[in-house]
Amino acid sequence: MPSNLSHTSTKIERNRLKTALFIAIFAFLTTFSSQYIFARAFLNNFWLGFGTAICAFLMVYILHYLIFQKLKTKLAKYALIAVFPPVYFICLGSFFGFATSLLNFTLFQVAFINQIYLQTLFFLGQSFFYLTFSPKLPFILTSILVILSFLVGLTNRHTQTEQD
Repeated sequence: MPSNLSHTSTKIERNRLKTALFIAIFAFLTTFSSQYIFARAFLNNFWLGFGTAICAFLMVYILHYLIFQKLKTKLAKYALIAVFPPVYFICLGSFFGFATSLLNFTLFQVAFINQIYLQTLFFLGQSFFYLTFSPKLPFILTSILVILSFLVGLTNRHTQTEQD
């Protein structure tokens, strides 16, 4: 095995915070740049990229913790990596639905229980709107980066030098 690949896999395994931060920065840059191509609104694209970065950071940090510290079987680890893209997609939609619901929060002139009902529908609508019309390239690239980095970290985890 090449020494630089072994070195990379050791870094991925041992540096949870750095790995999550690197992927969050990557998610921010891809989201900001791809959004900027379609809509040249700097501030809106910045906040969209920032929200994606926060979501990616949290997801990768939790995924890293589960894969390298909690889960013991290889099947569970690989299954968690395979499930990452749909979970990440749902979390992105939920995050932006929640954030835009809070930013656009208004109290309707109806009973309190109906306010909750209307706000829930508004949240679901915002999430659906984001997931449907947002560019998929940042999501796809970030998911590929996460999957490949964790696969490299898992497949090169037990090298001959570590066993000796």
